[in-house]
Amino acid sequence: QAEWLRMLIRNLVDNAIRYTPTGGALRVTVSCTAGQCRLCVSDSGPGIPASERDAVVRRFHRLDQGTQPGSGLGLAIVARIAELHGADLELATAEDLRGLQATVVWKVRN
Repeated sequence: QAEWLRMLIRNLVDNAIRYTPTGGALRVTVSCTAGQCRLCVSDSGPGIPASERDAVVRRFHRLDQGTQPGSGLGLAIVARIAELHGADLELATAEDLRGLQATVVWKVRN
């Protein structure tokens, strides 16, 4: 579903832009190695604490208590679209940018 994949990418990039401060950094990478294809969106925003990462993929869950626009659906939508396309959403701290790193991983079948 090409439109769903566009929505997945748009939600990840929109979230990274929304939470990255002025003058911050955002990086989008795509790679395919060792039996996996990966779409990775990293930013220099505040990130998401490890203890909250499972919760933020649930619908309407907001860490910012409404200080940013949105309804708390972005990462829930991303996770569901990834699942429907046989992929996993992984959330981590971006090592070099120190914000959030959201990675969608597809297993490549030979």
